Amino acid sequence: EHAMVEAVVAAAHAAGIRVNAKGIETDAQLAAVTGLGCELGQGFYFAHPQPAGVVGALARGRMRWQRPAA
Repeated sequence: EHAMVEAVVAAAHAAGIRVNAKGIETDAQLAAVTGLGCELGQGFYFAHPQPAGVVGALARGRMRWQRPAA
């Protein structure tokens, strides 16, 4: 698995494409994809789904995102 993901990331970078790792849920997963060179990431590690009103307020700059304390 790791070798395949590493090859895909390398191919994307060779083509000038930034890589977005999806489904990040733990510190270990974040460290792994960062170590592979992924520039972007998303998943429950960063935020759980939010109501439309919250997302809209964040997009308009009326709210600032804060990661909840563990």
